[in-house]
Amino acid sequence: MAYETDSEPRRSIGPALASALIGALLGGAIIFGLGQALTEDQIPEAQAVSADQALLGGVEYGQR
Repeated sequence: MAYETDSEPRRSIGPALASALIGALLGGAIIFGLGQALTEDQIPEAQAVSADQALLGGVEYGQR
């Protein structure tokens, strides 16, 4: 905790460093989250189905 007798730069360096650290962590988390969201736009190969087994070709919609 800062005292009234401390010099002006010393009283402001702690909050400035904490703010910079929190900003860097939040910025990194946002960039990481956006990167993950943008790369997960494809269906994995294990879940891909053939055209014959697709929903519109199923029993619910009849045969074409």
